[in-house]
Amino acid sequence: MVRVLDTTRDCTPQIACLKNKGFDTVIRYYSKSAWKRLSQGEARVLADNGLSIVAVYQNRQNQAADFDEPQGARAGEHAYDYASNVIFQPAGSAIYFSVDFDASAAEITQRVIPFFAGIRSAFTAMDGGGPASYRIGVY
Repeated sequence: MVRVLDTTRDCTPQIACLKNKGFDTVIRYYSKSAWKRLSQGEARVLADNGLSIVAVYQNRQNQAADFDEPQGARAGEHAYDYASNVIFQPAGSAIYFSVDFDASAAEITQRVIPFFAGIRSAFTAMDGGGPASYRIGVY
């Protein structure tokens, strides 16, 4: 059974405990907020200790006003750049984007789907129109 921890905090000091408790995977965040952002050093320590990392991009994203196509494009650009140039996230892996509220059907159609279209456009542009470097997921 896979054991997963979702946290906004640096896990480096707890590596031995995580391993001892049988955790395999840590969900960590790409964010403009430094206090919750996965650092390159932490990513390296997690990987060196055999822990998988699930990357979730989140800058609030807890209300409908946080979602539209331009905001998705900015989120996509930031997440892609951070994954590629700071964390050195492997190509072909996924970056998840949070939708941290109970969206209505109308909000999904009018706000959330365009947000993800913006992410896709940013990823395509950053890939130079070639094959996608990262998969896109929702969290």
